[in-house]
Amino acid sequence: MEDVDIISAGKPIPRLAKVSPGQGRTVSVEWSDGRVSVIDLTPHLSHRAFVELVDDDVFRSVEADPWGWDIRWPSTKHAAIPTTILQTLEDGTYGKAHTAPDKQTDQG
Repeated sequence: MEDVDIISAGKPIPRLAKVSPGQGRTVSVEWSDGRVSVIDLTPHLSHRAFVELVDDDVFRSVEADPWGWDIRWPSTKHAAIPTTILQTLEDGTYGKAHTAPDKQTDQG
């Protein structure tokens, strides 16, 4: 056994480089890895923290936080969505249970 073991924690969470409002309740997100995504926020906006985003002008004021970890709306108190949620909205897994893959056993 080596003195130092490396633990894998999965793939890194990309940060946001830029965000802008799109059509309806969508945002265009430019990720730090260069990808660009159009993400529909409608499924996430039903929470009471986002009630102020019913106003189009407020919704269109969306911005990325300076560190790239979430999007937020500066004129609201609590409205922010972290990159981890944005990714699930992007890939269609928002609201679905995640299960760990079965552990493989050494049968040798």
